Amino acid sequence: MTTHFARRGLTTATIGMLFGVLFMGLLGCERPGDLGAEAAAETETAAYTLHFKVDGMFCSGCEQTVRSRISELDGVVSCEVSHRDGTAVVRVRSEDVIDRILREVDEAGFEISRSDQPASGKAPDDRIAATGD
Repeated sequence: MTTHFARRGLTTATIGMLFGVLFMGLLGCERPGDLGAEAAAETETAAYTLHFKVDGMFCSGCEQTVRSRISELDGVVSCEVSHRDGTAVVRVRSEDVIDRILREVDEAGFEISRSDQPASGKAPDDRIAATGD
């Protein structure tokens, strides 16, 4: 078998090197541009949690509309919306996005305002002071 590969210009060293490269690739070696777990955790910790009260949502379609309008904004890390609770919990990178969230949901036809606390009644763990409108 080695003779067959050698006739095609592939030596044992070349084959060994190819297997080594393949093996390193399977181990998940980090490549430039990859967003590793450390970078993802850093992005998550750099976010603020904001709580909103959203009136006018009556179904999962309303919920999806609010979620998609908020999620598409630059600076939004994640968004959870509940039409049953009338709430939106949004993780953002900075305070700059708050006015855009309020405007976007208002333009979608829903009433939105900042909430002092999460729906569960627990004290918020936000780094942005939550104030009601």
